[in-house]
Amino acid sequence: RFFEQYLGYASVSSIQKPNIATFAAVAPDMVQETRAFINQIVFQNAGGLDDLLTANTTNPSRALATYYGTGNMYTGGFPAPASDYASVMRPAALGIGVLAQGAFLATHAGSDTSSPTKRGLFTYYKLSCAPHLEPPANVPPLDTTTPVTGVNTTRDRYEKLHALTNGADGNCAYCHKRFD
Repeated sequence: RFFEQYLGYASVSSIQKPNIATFAAVAPDMVQETRAFINQIVFQNAGGLDDLLTANTTNPSRALATYYGTGNMYTGGFPAPASDYASVMRPAALGIGVLAQGAFLATHAGSDTSSPTKRGLFTYYKLSCAPHLEPPANVPPLDTTTPVTGVNTTRDRYEKLHALTNGADGNCAYCHKRFD
């Protein structure tokens, strides 16, 4: 329960992703994947924080591995576990540790897009124990729907449109450099 509360991943079951038709069906599996991952790393292997953040394995159900492989969450395919929630190696360059778990990523995102800012703020507040920041009142809205030339990922778009620009008065980049 500590990890569920600290990471906030269990709420993925109540999140709606209208652009992903099969999300609701696999959301409970994402919760169980993260529980199994934490159980394996911390309780079975006596691992610590470093292990939770850097393990290159995960514990999906067979249905979730199929979803990851075909749901555009991962490219290059995802290995099927021998049984539901058995450990598998993550495909290279597709994230490591508990912060790359589907449940964590989905709960720290928007309903129709990922959110590098929400994930960055999580690590800034929860892992770095940094004080909460208040955005200036005149922060311009972030257009997440308009394509930007030469930008391929949500993170790239955020950096181009918000984090690395001066915003309305030059304050956006100052704060975003702390947590993005």
